[in-house]
Amino acid sequence: MAKHKSSSRGEPQRLRSALLGGCFLLSMILLVVYTSYVVSFSNLTFWRSNQASPPVPKEDHKITASDPAGSIPSVIHDVRSSSKLGMEKNRRVDGMQRDKDQIYKKCPSLALKIINWSQKKIDSINSALQGIKETRPQKEKLPSNPFCDFSDRRNDYCEMEGDIRIHGNSSSILFVTSSNTNGTNIQESWQLKPHPRKGDARAMARVTEMSVKTLSPHGAPKCAIHSTVPAIVFSTGGYMGNFFHDFTDILIPIFTTSQQFNGEVQFLISEILPIWNDKYQKLLKPLTNYEIIDFNQDHTVRCYPRVIVGLKFHKEMSIEPSRSPYGLSMVDFGRHVRKSFALERDTAIKLGPDQHKKPRILIIARKWTRIFANVNEIVRKAEEMGFEAVVAEAKYDLAEFARIVNSCDVMLGVHGAGLTNLVFLPTNAVVIQVIPLGGLEGISWIDFGLATISMKMHYLQYMISLEESTLTEQFSRGDPVLSDQKEAYRKHGWDRMIELYFFKQGVKLDTERFSSTLLHVLELLRQR
Repeated sequence: MAKHKSSSRGEPQRLRSALLGGCFLLSMILLVVYTSYVVSFSNLTFWRSNQASPPVPKEDHKITASDPAGSIPSVIHDVRSSSKLGMEKNRRVDGMQRDKDQIYKKCPSLALKIINWSQKKIDSINSALQGIKETRPQKEKLPSNPFCDFSDRRNDYCEMEGDIRIHGNSSSILFVTSSNTNGTNIQESWQLKPHPRKGDARAMARVTEMSVKTLSPHGAPKCAIHSTVPAIVFSTGGYMGNFFHDFTDILIPIFTTSQQFNGEVQFLISEILPIWNDKYQKLLKPLTNYEIIDFNQDHTVRCYPRVIVGLKFHKEMSIEPSRSPYGLSMVDFGRHVRKSFALERDTAIKLGPDQHKKPRILIIARKWTRIFANVNEIVRKAEEMGFEAVVAEAKYDLAEFARIVNSCDVMLGVHGAGLTNLVFLPTNAVVIQVIPLGGLEGISWIDFGLATISMKMHYLQYMISLEESTLTEQFSRGDPVLSDQKEAYRKHGWDRMIELYFFKQGVKLDTERFSSTLLHVLELLRQR
């Protein structure tokens, strides 16, 4: 009997334990369902908040004389995607509700606690996602429309959105105000030269001045060609044809200005010459999917929804990531250059015990100014120290020379436009800039040193001694031209000294003195 009584007393305890265990198990199922819902719904919300609008299907053309809006396919795509996502979400919510009802009937108190806890988690995640959405980088709204900025020391710049009509032959960019406004509150007309050499009278004399005006629809010329993509208007004037200025004034700024459009932008260029366009076609083509318009010779009224007039300049041969769209840098520009010319090498050689290939050194040979007077001696010294020496001069066939430069690991040259070819070098290459007499240390660093470092390459600056300048053959040792450059500039004037130091000076390298620099190069190529 005792045994029977004891067994009877244990029955309710086991029943209660079983019920508690069942409730716990069901609660865990509910928790898993809620967690699945939270994660799935959160991921969906996060995906929706971080994706750009669906890409517009590629059309045969986007610039026509009378092109109706062609956005219907993209709208349909978005609606279908939203419908599928909504159905999936509803299925998840319905399934979660059924599970919740079953568990709630069996274990109401515990289920209620879990539901409240889960709802707090959902609210917390939704709040965090809302914060993420609000802090996403948004397109900056123009302070005014049109917006023109004349405060930069190197470039003037205008940007506008709306009904913009361009007549290149008359150098006019016309912003048509809506019929219910009387124009802008700032001013009605702006004049600017869209080239980043502001303050350089000699360069800007070769740039067409353009007029940005606001006017009413009544006085606006009719559109001959409607475009659905933006336009960038700029000038290649200034020092066009000088390899250094082509890059620092035009090719680098147009890269940073146009990247935000991913090719969906048209260039209207003043002072452009066919020979210039042909030379740099490989670099320009990836930036725009459309025909480049000769601004000065264009008699057509072209209409755009958005227009940028001018290029924003950062630094000589350099990009400031903080000022460029998407944080672009010179590393990105280097990738753009190598991809445009289909260059094979992204990284320079890494020397080591298992590396038997010799590093290639390119010696930039100049024929007329700042020449190496003893190229053959330099070649012999480089080969003695384990380099494969290549002597070359920049040619008009840019693609061919780009391949030569890219095949090398080191580039050696006297300060000048020829060093601009460093943009074709692979990452981790070494640039040696030889600085002639004339107090050129600062400008040499600004022009090429900073660019080299910004492109993740190594930079060495070799200052020649007095004996290494060919000016010793023209002037006595006591002359200020050799002994006191500051005094020489004061005595003879800027133009005369520029002629001497830049155009009449050559370099005869002391190869023994220079050998320490080559040793440093080898050490840099062992690092990574």
